[in-house]
Amino acid sequence: MSHRPFLAVCASHVEGSPLARRGALVLGTGKAAAAATMSELIAHERPRAVLLFGVGGAFPARHALHDHGLVPGSVCMIGSDLLADDGVMMPEGFHSMSELDFGENGPWVMDPERTATAAHLLAVPVVQAATVSTCSATEALSAEIARRSVASVESMEGAAVALVCFKHRVPFLQLRAISNFTGDRARGEWNLEGAVQRLTDAVTTLMERMP
Repeated sequence: MSHRPFLAVCASHVEGSPLARRGALVLGTGKAAAAATMSELIAHERPRAVLLFGVGGAFPARHALHDHGLVPGSVCMIGSDLLADDGVMMPEGFHSMSELDFGENGPWVMDPERTATAAHLLAVPVVQAATVSTCSATEALSAEIARRSVASVESMEGAAVALVCFKHRVPFLQLRAISNFTGDRARGEWNLEGAVQRLTDAVTTLMERMP
């Protein structure tokens, strides 16, 4: 059993390289790769808790149903996450796996106590997230995913890793730094470098100060 406060994992080397010397591990990008690797790590590492960290897109005010106040470079903790595009697109609209009784879409709730502690240490908000296989780089898709999920942030791994941790009864936290707005990429205000730096600083703080 690890004595660290959490096992820190991320999707890509872009996010993970600055924290590799602190033991951060890379899962792989996308739901399938991240879930498969997370299952292997839980069996091998037996962590006390898991912190998934990474960049994500924020739904812009013109699409979001809540005024989250997130902009590129912002950091937030995720309170809950769901599989936003797993289901069937029918002529009348999208039907989730849960609606069709095919499986689960979530949302999965992050560990409330640890999430609250991390948000307090970082002085950041706790928001809802949506996990997708196809990122929202058009106005229509961004508006649709924001409406369907009632989320503030979009990523490609969060809910899948949350599901693995839930199945293994391992407490799970998720930290996101905003790299861009979803929707029209010309209006995305991209700041990947700044987001990775903010992410690195935030994870370092949690590694040093989380009980």
